[in-house]
Formats: sequence, C-alpha cells, structure tokens
Amino acid sequence: MTLHDIATQLHNSTNGRINGERFTRQEFESTLRRWMRNCENNKIRNSVVVEVAMPDGKWLCEIHKFADTADGFDYYIPDTREQEQRIWNALTK
Repeated sequence: MTLHDIATQLHNSTNGRINGERFTRQEFESTLRRWMRNCENNKIRNSVVVEVAMPDGKWLCEIHKFADTADGFDYYIPDTREQEQRIWNALTK
C-alpha cells in the first residue's frame, strides 16, 4: 500500500480527525509523508503512531513502513483496548 492509499483510507474513516486536529486529505498526506521521512529512528522502528477518531471513540493507529520496499506501507487499528495497550506500551518503554 502507498502512503497516498493510507492517507485516503484513514481520512475517509476518520472524517479527517487525526491527532486531535481536522485535516483535509491533502494536508494529512503531506503531513504523513513528513512524519514517515525518518521513521527508522522512531521509538517503534519504521512506524508512526497517531490517534484517530473513529465512530466508536479515539484509537491509536500504527502506520508502518516495510524496510525492504520504497512504497511498502500498512496501518493497523486495534480491535480491542487490550491490543491498543500493546502499542501504548511499546511507545512508553
């Protein structure tokens, strides 16, 4: 998946409400590209974690870059608060 695909899907799912702000799709894609630029140095290697506002509440979302490809990205929104806690724990270790 490309960053364009991820930005489009997350924007559509959240109505642009990400990290407590409201983004246009283009703003979010541009911001996401900047965040992912040096993601290999982040606390969760090759990932960026954002908070997305879904219909059932706010959730952490991990956007991951696969190290072996230039356009290989994926994202993960947990199904349960227990799964979300694992992302939080990885950020705070």
